[in-house]
Amino acid sequence: MIFTGKGIVHLKDIPDGLLSPNQSMQVEATLKQKEFINPDNVRDFLKSLWYPMCFLDFETLSSRYHYGTGSDLGSKSLINILYTSLKQRERN
Repeated sequence: MIFTGKGIVHLKDIPDGLLSPNQSMQVEATLKQKEFINPDNVRDFLKSLWYPMCFLDFETLSSRYHYGTGSDLGSKSLINILYTSLKQRERN
């Protein structure tokens, strides 16, 4: 739903009933600068995970120039500069 076409540009101006329950919770949390945590949902989610779990983390750098050769790439490109892969075999 596009609110700006209706002149709504601030979260506080969104009329009640236009958002889903999850969206309403997110707006309320933002406006009140408050976290909403449902411990039961977190617990259920953690119980649903299976092992081994694998994670991939990577960092990129945006640059116009190619590092190493110094050549001009003509437009900005993302360069993968670091990655880490982890495997957790069992629940701690």
